[in-house]
Amino acid sequence: MPYKVLFFVLALLFFPLSAGAEENLDERTDEYVREVPVRVQTNIFSLTRYLTAPFDNDYDKVRAIAYYIASHMVYDNYLYNENGRTRLKYRRQTPEEFLKSKVGICADFADLFQAMCKQAGITVDTVKGYVVDKSLRMREAEKNKILHAWSVFKYHNKKVYVDTTFMASAETGHERRVSEFRRRKAVNKIKKESRRHNTTYDIEPFYFDFTYEQEKKLGISQHVER
Repeated sequence: MPYKVLFFVLALLFFPLSAGAEENLDERTDEYVREVPVRVQTNIFSLTRYLTAPFDNDYDKVRAIAYYIASHMVYDNYLYNENGRTRLKYRRQTPEEFLKSKVGICADFADLFQAMCKQAGITVDTVKGYVVDKSLRMREAEKNKILHAWSVFKYHNKKVYVDTTFMASAETGHERRVSEFRRRKAVNKIKKESRRHNTTYDIEPFYFDFTYEQEKKLGISQHVER
């Protein structure tokens, strides 16, 4: 998911996206997911049951799940940085593994989101495609295999798109000389801190219930389905 960093930098420089998005943050949901006891974060069943308990409709339940993932999980820049994939080997995690490791890429975010929604009795599909900058032609994205995964579910006969990766602000960071040792060290540090404390990060709520048309109007980047 290489355009994540670019998106936020350009948004801060040229667009009032952050300020506008913060106005759309559901504060009740945000406050609730940040106070989840560490003891219920050990498995998908207990966590999903806790997150969805206060809400009586699927939209609010899904938002609580998305807010939790975005505020607790960290994007792995060691695997994808500078608009491309590094040479480090990637093994796709199960949703349970990602919940414990706290660090992953877009496929991990989408898989965990789908698994938790399924646990809540809500059908969510994973969308595969690309996220392209307005200056990058589609064929260039396909050629360079700049792939991305996000999610969609139906609510009142409307497609609701959710990108928990783009909602998340936390990233591992990476050194110029990427190595598996340095990556493992960074991941272990994040995992250790999350066990001690209920560590949370900022959320970009724009990417909960967004549309491709809204992205076009922003003129920064756009999700394109394969």
